[in-house]
Amino acid sequence: MISFFSLFGLDLDRAMRPIELIFLKCDRAERRKRLMALGYSTLFLSVSVEKRHASPDPKYYFVKSLKRGDYDLLFHSISDQCEHPKASFDITEGKGRLSIAQIFRCFLLLPLLLKVRRNDWVHWLFMYLSLVKLYGAIRSIPSNKDVNVVVFADMQPLDNLLVQQANRNNQRTTTLQHGLYVDYGKADEKNVNIVNYLNAEADHFLAWGENTAGLIKRYHPEVKTFLCGKPTLVAPGRLQAEGYFTVIFDQNIFFKHNVELLKIAYAVADQLQLKVNIRLHPNNKIEWVKTDPHKTLVNEDLNSSAFVVGHTSSLIYECMRIGIPAFRYKTDVPALDMSDCIVFSSAMKLLELVESSLDAPEKLADGYIKDIGSSAERNYRLYFDEKLQPSTTDVELSV
Repeated sequence: MISFFSLFGLDLDRAMRPIELIFLKCDRAERRKRLMALGYSTLFLSVSVEKRHASPDPKYYFVKSLKRGDYDLLFHSISDQCEHPKASFDITEGKGRLSIAQIFRCFLLLPLLLKVRRNDWVHWLFMYLSLVKLYGAIRSIPSNKDVNVVVFADMQPLDNLLVQQANRNNQRTTTLQHGLYVDYGKADEKNVNIVNYLNAEADHFLAWGENTAGLIKRYHPEVKTFLCGKPTLVAPGRLQAEGYFTVIFDQNIFFKHNVELLKIAYAVADQLQLKVNIRLHPNNKIEWVKTDPHKTLVNEDLNSSAFVVGHTSSLIYECMRIGIPAFRYKTDVPALDMSDCIVFSSAMKLLELVESSLDAPEKLADGYIKDIGSSAERNYRLYFDEKLQPSTTDVELSV
């Protein structure tokens, strides 16, 4: 979909910002390890493309490059709402084998070395090999200048480059929302989460709720936002609490806050005679934290929790949206605004909030996630049916 010559006209630094921010957080020894791992994966791990809905004459391309179970479910639940001819591409790393094509691309892309130049040779080579790997993945998507391009997350390198090129071709571009985004401003340039809103590239942003739609508009007033909701979130018809509450762990950049939160949770659990259920982030490992096996469960059902606590995870707000009481641990880390009735910074305060009970928690989360389940599915169907047609694409509408 993107030719070699097209790369010269694209903003590679912008597209590759997430990769670079993660790399720069590492010390020099870790950077060298990452470079070696990248060299291996670039040359020996082929690109695997899962294709669905492969219509012979598609009007829509759906593309996802982030591999995670909950992301897969969300992506497919939204793409399934498009009833027009389409092709869906889910891109991941394949099995290990030497790729002659990738070796060839290492030489083919040499003229682009200066576009990704960095002062440190390890950094520079890392950026170049990342570009080679990225280009190999992009080449797995058939070129088609007549389709509307819908990507899962346009802040991700592959998705971002596809959208940049499609915009240059005057194709309509759309990105989905994959989580709740916190506004860190522009100053915190070392926090990879800033790309969620700074890297917005698509014409249209399909938001879960007004809060994230407003964030995108604040930094990118030219982007049209549509309130669609989250279709994979379904009210459970609350189950009976099973003698535990859940601690939702954050991504690893907030690891120390996970430890602090778990300490608070154990103190509260002792008072309430409940066990602590740890809901791990996909990148966490339970061995990284000290736990009490007699008081601890891992990844049990959220719906059976007496309540949930968390730090910055989107799951806090998702639980509230479906009626599960949830409370947020307040630290100096920027987070989504929330009522004082669910915010705590100590075990004593959390215990006080829990014992005072929380009525209608779903109302507090409505601004973050508008519609769920079948109502959200209807919104996405309406978008694909009406908002991408020539007569309405240039009008700001809210589904």
